[in-house]
Amino acid sequence: MKIFTSINYRVLLTILVVIICIITVGVYKYNVKEREVNFMDNFTCKSKLKIERDALKFTGIIDINVVRGKGSLRIDGVSDSSDGQHYTIQRTVLFYAGKENSNPTWKSKEVITTHLDNIPDEITFHLLPTFYIEPATVTNIDLETLNDGTLLITKSHIPYLYCSGF
Repeated sequence: MKIFTSINYRVLLTILVVIICIITVGVYKYNVKEREVNFMDNFTCKSKLKIERDALKFTGIIDINVVRGKGSLRIDGVSDSSDGQHYTIQRTVLFYAGKENSNPTWKSKEVITTHLDNIPDEITFHLLPTFYIEPATVTNIDLETLNDGTLLITKSHIPYLYCSGF
């Protein structure tokens, strides 16, 4: 009889340990999921951007804010061409963040330029996606939190921005 009692005790103890492990793993996964960035609902990103393409150079700052599926993207910077022309880009893009056919999508609805924005559209088209110039749709956007706390924004797996301190 004593043998059966010790076996039951061991079985009971094993079951209790397994239940505690399952609960611990569930709580951990829930907390990790809560920390993931949901760019459809709420996130902020500010990043320096430098683009060199052909004879054009662009240097500026991009500031993105998304709250409950609505976003604003502010871009401030300068562009220089090889012929010495100097342009300023200073605009805000208002957009919707959502999913289209299960693909993360941003749709710009309005592009607001300031009186200082003097870059011709032909040059802007050469440097930046249409999204920054006129209402357009950008699909396959993905956000990934990297190990160092940096947020990587990609489009079709091509890096667009690195944001730290988001």
